[in-house]
Amino acid sequence: MAVFAAALPTEMSAFALASDGDAALVITVDGDVHRIDVDAGSIVASNAIVEAFELPDGHGGPPVPRIAVVDGHIFVIDPATGSVIELDERLDERARFEVGGAPAGVVLVG
Repeated sequence: MAVFAAALPTEMSAFALASDGDAALVITVDGDVHRIDVDAGSIVASNAIVEAFELPDGHGGPPVPRIAVVDGHIFVIDPATGSVIELDERLDERARFEVGGAPAGVVLVG
């Protein structure tokens, strides 16, 4: 995780490894998602996906955006809007699923 911290413009909220294992996908508190080349430790793509947010102080705070990768599909969980956002490999929005409430995670099966 030290490689991520060196390359990021602000504090990280969550990360996941890309399906190919060559990149890490990171969401930062400014609402941006970054694709990081894990070998070089550098950001190769970024996109503002959700509104900026604050990390809770300790455990038990409100849910914050998370990121998940399944079979090449990238998903951002946005509790502020009650949605799950699917991104392509360039980090552009492919689809938005309104799930309601304040989702704190996602599990994909199929």
